Amino acid sequence: MPPIGPGELSDEQRPLDEHVRQIMSGLRTPFTVTDERGALIGPCAGGRHSFGESGTAEPVFLIAQYAGVSVVLNAYDVPLPPDAG
Repeated sequence: MPPIGPGELSDEQRPLDEHVRQIMSGLRTPFTVTDERGALIGPCAGGRHSFGESGTAEPVFLIAQYAGVSVVLNAYDVPLPPDAG
């Protein structure tokens, strides 16, 4: 399956993609931004997207899992499968 590029994402997916890319590049970008009522809002959203508490936690856990698996695979020098391109 080919990777999905940023230009292929929906308007709702794009802010989350940008946020995850910032986190993976080492920038501090907290998911816990709140609006004027104190409700959690989505990443880079400017108040337009609301992912709620579980919607903000899930990407963080997914990033942590991805990073952990990546570290283990790199530590043991696991090669890519032949069809990985």
